[in-house]
Amino acid sequence: GHENERERLIMEKDAVIQELASLESQLASSETQINTLTDVLDEQKSKVSSIKQEYDQAESELNQSRAKMKECDSQISRIVKDQHKLQQKLSDANVERKKMENEVKRMEMEQKDCSLKVDKLVEKHGWIAAEKQLFGKSGTDYDFSSRDTNEARKELEHLQAEQAGLEKRVNKKVMAMFEKAEDEFNDLISKKNIIEN
Repeated sequence: GHENERERLIMEKDAVIQELASLESQLASSETQINTLTDVLDEQKSKVSSIKQEYDQAESELNQSRAKMKECDSQISRIVKDQHKLQQKLSDANVERKKMENEVKRMEMEQKDCSLKVDKLVEKHGWIAAEKQLFGKSGTDYDFSSRDTNEARKELEHLQAEQAGLEKRVNKKVMAMFEKAEDEFNDLISKKNIIEN
């Protein structure tokens, strides 16, 4: 019985030794795998870090580009605004130019009209051509600046009132004086009106 027991124990011991050797071999293999995986993991970490760096740089560049685009947009809208303003100024200037052209035309027409009127007046009233050089000269009948038409009108009205009073006891001398003054006044006014118009 002892012999059998001993053999059994030897067999068990051998089996344990074999198992231990197998486990040691497995452990060594596992360690190799772990080392390999650690290397791979380190490599991946380094890749991730490098990719993150690239991503951060790309994001920063993108943000810069966006900022530039924004700046360009605001510049474009400023330029468009300026263009609109200039367009408005240009169209205002055109309107003003047309107004001025029309005004010039109107004045040219008026000038022609006045020239025609003057020609007709000269044709109609012979004395204008003869006395034209006296117009506006001081000391002549045509020096309207020194003669007050209001005064002349008052004088005429005064004489008219006097005449009305005298009409009942007709004084031929006063009547003749009055008529002369009235004729002179009317002549003066008509000449003034002709020249001024």
